[in-house]
Amino acid sequence: MSKYYSIDEKKFIIENKYFGGNQADLSKKNNKDRGCSIIALSNYLYYISKSQKKYNFLFIEDNYNEFIRFSEKIAKYFNIGLFGQPFLFNIKSALNAISKDYSFKYKAKTLVLSNNKLKIERFIIGALNINLPVIAVNWDNPNKVLKFHWVTITGLRKENNKIYLEYSSWSKKYISALDDFYKTSFYTAFIYFL
Repeated sequence: MSKYYSIDEKKFIIENKYFGGNQADLSKKNNKDRGCSIIALSNYLYYISKSQKKYNFLFIEDNYNEFIRFSEKIAKYFNIGLFGQPFLFNIKSALNAISKDYSFKYKAKTLVLSNNKLKIERFIIGALNINLPVIAVNWDNPNKVLKFHWVTITGLRKENNKIYLEYSSWSKKYISALDDFYKTSFYTAFIYFL
């Protein structure tokens, strides 16, 4: 038996072409190399600007160049270091500053360092059920796409007792088993906000 949870992907895809943003398109070298947190948060903000009226002031048009311009503005709220922004509090700090500058209130839901598969599944489904993506970070994951990287989770599929996550990275859609997503990583964290 199969069960599927997802955001409205039509509102996530930029120009009917890009499945989220790509940090390689940012202007500063350090952001190109280590700016995945910038893109993950920009993906989230882009999506809620299209799916929730109270946030539609964030983006003007469905245009990839506009998305990158907005991501460059978001980059100001991050201090990208040698290891990028490796912790959940980095995203929360940026989000606090952005919410002040853009005059909106939010409530964050977070999950850090959980190796409880059911707890992670319920956390992600909780966000997707209210049409919100989840921003996630992995550290030392052997999966090249997830290793020391922030991604934006857009869907979860339960199929034959396995759970698969759909997520955005490098403007593409990837699918990984939930077990592969967190079991091999020393640090995994998740956040979404209302």
